[in-house]
Amino acid sequence: MPGISENSSRIARNTILLYFRMLLLMCIGLFTSRVVLDALGVEDYGVYGAVGGLVMLFTVVTNSVSQSISRYITWNLGFRSAGLRPPKNLGKRRSEASTPEAGSEAEAAADGTLHKVFSTAVVMQLLFCLLLLILTETLGLWWLNNHMNIPAGRGTAAFWVLQCSMVVLMVNLLSVPFNATIISHERMDVFAWISLGEAVLKLSVALLLYLSAGDKLILYAAFMLVVAVLVRLTYGIVCRRLFSETRGGLVFDGKLLREMTSFAGWNVLGSGAYIVNTQGVNQLVNIFFGVAVNAARNVALQVENILKQFLTNFLTALNPQITKNYASGDKAASFHLVNKGVKYSGLILVALGVPIVLEAPALLDLWLKNVPVQSVIFTRLTVFCIMADLLFNPLLTLIQADGRIKGYYIVSSLVALSCFAASWVAFAGGAPAFVSYIFFAAAYFLVDIVKLVYARRLAGYPLTSMWQESLVPVIFAALIVSSLPLGLHLLLPEGGWRLLAVLAATLVCLVPACWNVAFTPGEREYVLRKIGRWLPAPLYLRLRYRMITGSRLHLCRPRLFSEKIQWLKIHDRQPEYTTLADKLAFKDIVAERLGPECVIPTLAVWENAADIDFDSLPERFVLKCTHDSGSVLVCRDRSSFDTEAARASLDKAVKRNFYYAAREWSYRDIPARIIAEPFLDDGHADGLTDYKFFCFNGEPKFLYVSRGLEEHATAHISFVMPDWTPAPFRRSDYEPFGELPPRPQSFDRMMEASRELSAGIPFVRVDFYEVEGHMLLSEMTFYPCGGFMPMGSREQDLAIGEMLDLHGVK
Repeated sequence: MPGISENSSRIARNTILLYFRMLLLMCIGLFTSRVVLDALGVEDYGVYGAVGGLVMLFTVVTNSVSQSISRYITWNLGFRSAGLRPPKNLGKRRSEASTPEAGSEAEAAADGTLHKVFSTAVVMQLLFCLLLLILTETLGLWWLNNHMNIPAGRGTAAFWVLQCSMVVLMVNLLSVPFNATIISHERMDVFAWISLGEAVLKLSVALLLYLSAGDKLILYAAFMLVVAVLVRLTYGIVCRRLFSETRGGLVFDGKLLREMTSFAGWNVLGSGAYIVNTQGVNQLVNIFFGVAVNAARNVALQVENILKQFLTNFLTALNPQITKNYASGDKAASFHLVNKGVKYSGLILVALGVPIVLEAPALLDLWLKNVPVQSVIFTRLTVFCIMADLLFNPLLTLIQADGRIKGYYIVSSLVALSCFAASWVAFAGGAPAFVSYIFFAAAYFLVDIVKLVYARRLAGYPLTSMWQESLVPVIFAALIVSSLPLGLHLLLPEGGWRLLAVLAATLVCLVPACWNVAFTPGEREYVLRKIGRWLPAPLYLRLRYRMITGSRLHLCRPRLFSEKIQWLKIHDRQPEYTTLADKLAFKDIVAERLGPECVIPTLAVWENAADIDFDSLPERFVLKCTHDSGSVLVCRDRSSFDTEAARASLDKAVKRNFYYAAREWSYRDIPARIIAEPFLDDGHADGLTDYKFFCFNGEPKFLYVSRGLEEHATAHISFVMPDWTPAPFRRSDYEPFGELPPRPQSFDRMMEASRELSAGIPFVRVDFYEVEGHMLLSEMTFYPCGGFMPMGSREQDLAIGEMLDLHGVK
């Protein structure tokens, strides 16, 4: 069954952190926007948006620098994680520039390069701050005084807004290397807390406006400057404590500066086109329509920022992994993450976009006291603009990871700039202000095609995989999610009840659409595992059974073996099962009933992975947890055994209550410990042979023989009857032996032990090894494979189910 990798789990954890941050920020931001609009009024709010947008025009450079810094830091982290020396020319592709090294040497080289990259990034930002100052005090002032449509008497306030906005942008520029370092290291918890603090400060600024005397527009600009300085100081302090590359003096590397500047320079084309198409068009709107329409665009911009946060929070967690995988040479993993990014971006847009497009008037009325004219149509159209702009952004991350960006940015920028040109011509011809949004969406849908072409050309990205794994699920989910809300929108009268009905219908349709159409089996497994803790056992098992087998679980009249095992999890909960399933405690029972010679010796027991004393263990040993299944680690040579990886794996296992994975009741209350046992060798080169007896009310009716289960691809399992003839069963996930292994010498003793240990138990599997003709008990399992053992056919599942009698279970 497909699972979720550790990298995917990290992405999921980081995404959850960022969404928690975003929800708080959204609530604070919506209230802050309302307070600011009410305190400033529509006119001053429009002035702030227009003049602030003028300064944002100069971020044509700064945004490019930010992406360049993030890419270089993440790229080097990818090399370090792969144990490779970073190339001298960081713009080179991995295959052209990297050479393998010993892990410690590679890490030292990467650490030195990371500090050099960070220092160079700080130098870059200082240079661009100087450039920003010059541009603002010359071109910015000239444009403000000669071309902007500012209401009479607000020229002085507009001047100070320009100055404060410029300094805010300079301060934010100096925060970029620290911000990029946090994201590249995937410390989204730090990023989330700092962002939350920033939102609280901005809310405080909004509330202070009500208490302040004087020109509120000037005070608002000054307060926002103070917030930017405090946030910048926080980034610096936190990063210097957490990340070694941010400590120490600045190291100037002219060659690296030229290289990073060159990368940023081509990136300027893409960022420049975007800034021109947003803030440039905002200036055109100011000239042709005045600050009232700027205010409406600013309202739509607030909605746009909220939508973008939903998307970029996920992509912020995803993008470092795309770059790191590409840098380490794992293109397949990088492509897989790109497809996930596109799919989840589409689902997020569908979930949020449907109610916004349908119910924009009600949402804006609920949010704002005074809704500027044209805000509704701007807000609706901005949803389609975001779809065109951000849906394929994971492809851009892939292109940037490759590094050969010149051709892409030339072509995509020329295509994107058609939006500004078309808007200018349209406005001059008397077209309404909303047409700029239509031009934007059209231009950036064409840019998406350019992204596909260059991702294929540069990285070898398979276009068909996006269609199959991303676009088809999103399209079908969109049709399902929008159908009921659209019907309610058309049938119900406008008002608050219709808004609630549309929101509820969107949610009701979204869950089954994602689960049945968009999610892969591994994704469904991950979601169910995360929410399963809070679900009743019968409901959880029904969902899991349907997900794994594709069939309905019959708990009232179970017939299949897999169904009866699920029934036993709920109804057969004898206290002794906990002891028998405990891989340490059950040894005492075995020693008492069968004799201590049948027990695998215990070398050591630890409560925590950090306490494991590897030096005290023999050259060959086995580590496993007492409270779960599958956490076994086998060491055949202690000198080459990765002890840190073993500690990390066992530490994760110790912290997990295995019961919640498949509701296997016998595991719920077992204390979590780690035990060491001697390495067992029965003479077979391909691994130890298991003999697993299926016992029903004290009678072993058949068993299966397995060997080499450490390597799934080469392992074998064959079912055997008690007379050592082939049983009419097989597992679909393993190949049977070509020739049935010989009957073990202690087989009769195994049969007797199985009867004795399983007496009075409706079903239990008793597992043995044989070493030098001597029987050793391995474990007792009440729910093989969690009750989802993949049999060769339904008929086989039914045949085994008939052996299991549930009538005597209390």
